[in-house]
Amino acid sequence: MGETVEIPRIALVAILDSMRMNCVVLEKLLRGEPITTLDPIEPVEPFDFDEAERSALEEPDDETE
Repeated sequence: MGETVEIPRIALVAILDSMRMNCVVLEKLLRGEPITTLDPIEPVEPFDFDEAERSALEEPDDETE
């Protein structure tokens, strides 16, 4: 119990993409729009894990003049 498991990056991308698709479908349902399997999916910029990691590791500048 309490075991830490590392999720491969490719799996995380697949999970996030699936969640995005669910949000698209839910949004259409809430608007009362019909859902078809041929609906084009609006392109979304891929999440940049490397940039997010760099941003998280950067320390804020405390130097103010």
